[in-house]
Amino acid sequence: MKSVAKCLIGTVFLCATAGSAQASNFGFEANAARADSVWGGELGVAYSVKLSGFTLRPIVGAFLYQGDNDRYFRETFSNGRDVCRDSTNGRFADDELCNNLTAKAYGKVEASYTIPSGPELGAGGRFDGDEVRPYCYIA
Repeated sequence: MKSVAKCLIGTVFLCATAGSAQASNFGFEANAARADSVWGGELGVAYSVKLSGFTLRPIVGAFLYQGDNDRYFRETFSNGRDVCRDSTNGRFADDELCNNLTAKAYGKVEASYTIPSGPELGAGGRFDGDEVRPYCYIA
């Protein structure tokens, strides 16, 4: 099974098993994101620790994006049939190899304060193996 599928299944499993008394502290995120000059999507699981309006929230997940593997390509025959081929040997390949979907793990930590009857103001850092990138948000 491809690592992308394993990552997605693991994320769904973590969200589904959060049905305990602490389930209200778990969260799920699905974002459009740009990392390392590449657009993609993020799927993550968060756990919030709350105390008097303040929240500390560690998050783990996967950044999904189109990779740059040019080995596999799509070809359409004159009869309209669309197939995936391996450019190294010309053989037909599984369709999943042509989508070039790649996953990269990331971790984030956010700290925030929720104004009573108002927005949540926060800051955090995102780590994806290369460097920590700081960010701020209003929710």
